Amino acid sequence: MDGDSQQIASSVSAKHGYLAVLSQIASLVSTNMPGDITDELAQDAEFQDNMLLVGLDTLTYENKTYAISVLSSGVSLWYNKEIFAYIGLTPPETYDEL
Repeated sequence: MDGDSQQIASSVSAKHGYLAVLSQIASLVSTNMPGDITDELAQDAEFQDNMLLVGLDTLTYENKTYAISVLSSGVSLWYNKEIFAYIGLTPPETYDEL
């Protein structure tokens, strides 16, 4: 196990490393630390209807789901239309335009 995986394993064992796990799910699959929960999710239609789909692709590797999102947050962009108009700016319509 490489240094990063060892650090994540230690964090998970200490029950405070869940964020690290989510960001490195693909590398952790090879360590057998996360379990494949694809079949369990498929069997529970009510849970599927109520789960947060945001970020599910980051918790899936090779078409198998290893974790679920229990928390999600949004990002808002606020701007003053009068100031934008005054200095000739057009508000962005996509994240790419930011």
